[in-house]
Amino acid sequence: MKNIGIIGGVGPLATSIYYRSLVDKVVTATRGTLPEIIVHSLPIDAEIENAFIQGYEYIDTKIYMRTRRLMLHALETFKQRNIETIAMPCNTLQPLLENICEGAPFHNLNLIQETSKRVLQHRVERVLIVGTNETCRSNIYGDTLKRKGIRYTYLDEDDQKIVAQYISASLHTPQDASPYLESFVECIVRASKNVDGLVIACTDLAGYLLSERLTIPVIDSLQTLIDSSAEYILS
Repeated sequence: MKNIGIIGGVGPLATSIYYRSLVDKVVTATRGTLPEIIVHSLPIDAEIENAFIQGYEYIDTKIYMRTRRLMLHALETFKQRNIETIAMPCNTLQPLLENICEGAPFHNLNLIQETSKRVLQHRVERVLIVGTNETCRSNIYGDTLKRKGIRYTYLDEDDQKIVAQYISASLHTPQDASPYLESFVECIVRASKNVDGLVIACTDLAGYLLSERLTIPVIDSLQTLIDSSAEYILS
């Protein structure tokens, strides 16, 4: 089997779900063989965390460069362990990781690209993209899906504030126990009436909570990365 390096810590709960689910998937497929996985958890502090959730107006050069240095240190750790393929269960920082990997000896299982492939498999025409303020502002999913002929939309400003609030709370508490859960689900259900697919463009949002309330396909970026990573390890 192939090995893989995981850049984790953004956020910790998503990283733990990704790691455990990936191991379980590989063990099931191999009837008991554990994969070789190196996890490097970025020591993200509250300032960096809040900046990337809230959006570009909070991301100054200092925060950007601090985050970049953390990622470079993770890649150096992987290089020392002969890890050539990496994955990061975080959508918001994916463009930064791709930029760092250009010209570097690493293959990044790009979360945006892998999820966009899954959207195509569902044969949808127009999707609602739900993610952090920065993911939506940067339009990293919209640009990718547009090139594939898929139309997209985002939440209005008021509903996006609810989502950002819910994501912040979900980084530290179980999502199904969040005091913002009902308002979050309600705004997603309301905004999903004019689309035929939903893209969960944040690994800190649980897809099953929305799948239970919606009749359209829910494409969960975290689950997509789990599946793609397992396929790579087993290939």
